[in-house]
Amino acid sequence: MRFVREQSLRVVHPHVVAPAGWAAEDEQVLLTMELVRGGDVARLLGDYGALPLSFAAVLVDQLLDALTAVHSHGIVHRDVKPSNLLLEPTGRNRPVLRLADFGIAAVLGEPRLTSAGLAVGSPGYVAPERLLGAPPDVREDIYGVGVVCCRLLTGQPPSPEVLRSLPKPLRALVSAMCAQSPDDRPESAAIAREEWRNAVERAGAEPIDPADPHAIEVFEHVAPLPEGYGPDGPLTPPAPTAPSAPAAEPSRRARRALSVAGALVLAAGLTTSIILSTKDHSSSVSQRLGHTTTASSTTTRTTTGTTRTTTSTTTSTTSTTTSSTTTSDTSAPAEDNLLSDPGAEKVPAAWTSFGSGVVSQVNAPRSGTKALRITSSAEQENSAGATTKPAHSPTVASTTYHAACWVQSLDAVGAILQIQEYTADWKRVADPAPSPKVVLDPGEWNRVSVTYTARQSGNQLPVTVFSNNLRDGAGALFVDDCSLTAG
Repeated sequence: MRFVREQSLRVVHPHVVAPAGWAAEDEQVLLTMELVRGGDVARLLGDYGALPLSFAAVLVDQLLDALTAVHSHGIVHRDVKPSNLLLEPTGRNRPVLRLADFGIAAVLGEPRLTSAGLAVGSPGYVAPERLLGAPPDVREDIYGVGVVCCRLLTGQPPSPEVLRSLPKPLRALVSAMCAQSPDDRPESAAIAREEWRNAVERAGAEPIDPADPHAIEVFEHVAPLPEGYGPDGPLTPPAPTAPSAPAAEPSRRARRALSVAGALVLAAGLTTSIILSTKDHSSSVSQRLGHTTTASSTTTRTTTGTTRTTTSTTTSTTSTTTSSTTTSDTSAPAEDNLLSDPGAEKVPAAWTSFGSGVVSQVNAPRSGTKALRITSSAEQENSAGATTKPAHSPTVASTTYHAACWVQSLDAVGAILQIQEYTADWKRVADPAPSPKVVLDPGEWNRVSVTYTARQSGNQLPVTVFSNNLRDGAGALFVDDCSLTAG
């Protein structure tokens, strides 16, 4: 809002998302801007923890490129932080970062709108001089980039210990960007970008390899448009109606309420993805391991960023799909199931670790005698799971496949199930198809499922179950009764 009032320039740059237009009435302001569909860097850090240097190097380079363009227009962003760094859904390919949220941006040389003695910004990312009332300066944004570098590479905010843990070629530059005095930081984003590229080259960062099965993935975070809608609105214009007597013009307050309500409904229709997870109380890990839990019959509805629990007696259906298809919660017959049992007496060779996952077994299954147990070897929370591929029956083009696993934890962690299509020689055909994250109720079995339509025939469909909330010595995921069925 401040950005709209303070300047009329739109920064056109491939790594910048700025308002394209706006409208206002009284205190209500509506901004329009591009839709970026891959989430943000804050969520990526929550999913993976500290990122590989090869991946972080690209993000920082693009961020500094964006700031170079912003600063060339005489604008200081003043709120550089992971949640304002949006991502395009590029899968395992080279990431594409978009700098967003100019809500507290300032134009150099313009009158300031902040009252004397009041500093705005995000704690941990605000440059020290701004807290002392200094006027806007591009080196404020350089400080934010330094903090972001530490978060990307270590998962931690800057400190002497964190800075010493960075790769030696990067240490001096990141320390300079995080300097308390702006005079000790690089003078501009362009200079910082040149120094960053040189430091990354000396550090020996490898190019991003999309074929690496453990590569960082940035997938689609926005649900498809509702049926009958395209990017420009309804696909079929409404039928004309006969003219009628003019209605009384609504009051200003009523017009404002209607416009806001309409915007909220449209936003909900474009961005909401719902997943239903049915709980199964037939066998509880906590009960078998000596813990006590209270069974309940609830259905958890997880929307984008929100979990709501409502009372329900439903125990027969669940919908966790990338194509809004409802599937049965009963396990597929053994002859139709393309996956090996994760709870077999011996861990099947087809089930291997994913990310930082450590795969073992525990005598606390949903059925049978064992369940797969997944823990993490990482010090920070990141993706830890198990992956497998069908032992037979390669894909048939245009066939829909339904994957499901029953998952449990003693903690309120999230679980995701995904399918990805590969050729027989392990070349990726499509980006992963993940389910939305299901927040597990401790001690209860939750069914997580996802649907995928094969693009080609003769390919493999690895199925992966994982959590982004496990770390070494804290938390475990239990998996049983997995299935992959066709049709």
